[in-house]
Amino acid sequence: TPTSPVPATAGALELGARTLVLTTTTDLVELQDSTQTHDGDIVQARDLVWQYQHHATDPRLDGVLQIVINYDMRPDGSADMWGTETLTTDDGTWEGPWTGTMARNGGVHFALQHLIGSGSYEGLIWKSQTYFEAGPEYTEPALPLSVSTGWIEPVD
Repeated sequence: TPTSPVPATAGALELGARTLVLTTTTDLVELQDSTQTHDGDIVQARDLVWQYQHHATDPRLDGVLQIVINYDMRPDGSADMWGTETLTTDDGTWEGPWTGTMARNGGVHFALQHLIGSGSYEGLIWKSQTYFEAGPEYTEPALPLSVSTGWIEPVD
């Protein structure tokens, strides 16, 4: 008869060389509006630049996050998104690409990031996934705008 696996107890997760991290962002500032063109009924937005304060459970990811955003939005408000991110901290920088999607009506965004460390973070990579919900929180700068989960690990 098949046996069911024994669930791992809290704190028993094997992480190897990875450090799990939870992050949030606050204080959104738009540094540059996008340029927009149309391809049929698709709105193509390019080079929108946002900046946030970035807060993390690991101090290596506390700093200022600047995001370059590009997207192709369909008439229902859903979109494919991509761009680059630069997180600047006291001891170094994390840089790299991200890709994501925007749900119908543009309110909910999901993204995957893959950022390489430099400075004190040379030889490390930060991989994460982000959930961002646009709405009335834009008027409340102290509220978290996004939540990310991921890990820091050595580059292969």
